[in-house]
Amino acid sequence: MVSFDVSSGTGSVTVDHVNTGTGLQTLTVVGKPTNSIVNIPRFMSGTYDPVSITFTPIVPGLAVDFTLRAASTFHAIYISMRCGEVCTPFTTVTEGDLLPGGIISFNVCGGPGTVTIDYIYSGLGLKGVMVMGVPINAVVNIPQIDSGTHDPVVIEFTPIDPNQPVDFRLRAASRDYAVFIRVRCPVQNKPN
Repeated sequence: MVSFDVSSGTGSVTVDHVNTGTGLQTLTVVGKPTNSIVNIPRFMSGTYDPVSITFTPIVPGLAVDFTLRAASTFHAIYISMRCGEVCTPFTTVTEGDLLPGGIISFNVCGGPGTVTIDYIYSGLGLKGVMVMGVPINAVVNIPQIDSGTHDPVVIEFTPIDPNQPVDFRLRAASRDYAVFIRVRCPVQNKPN
């Protein structure tokens, strides 16, 4: 029978020896972890106390994958830890369709499930943001903005199917300048 109870939390997994036998003797990482630093705390061989292993992604936003082996004298289990990547987009900004040859008046950055557009030119401010065409595998939420705003605007999006890539285009415009922003996310892994 399985002699261990395993539970996971944010950045951690806890192994608890629940059999009345010899207790937890060893706990090791099998192979090389993918994109994670794994910290197994010291514990007494034969312990029945829960042991909490913590892990930290080396590159936040990318998938984590590693395997643990927990063993008593008579039983052992393998624990596969996988965390899917967060949809942090790659954004490509190109000049828009108003006054060609002008400066790009917008700062654009991507975050987990978001794109932030900040109007940095000292002119008339951001007039509007819209989705161009039909988003591929994404529900895009553009907040209501006041025309002429100089405040950053955060557009949120959610993949419809985490196993498919996300791809959509935005158009941000002031009175004189516009940019097209292509937002792409690779296929995400489901957490297991």
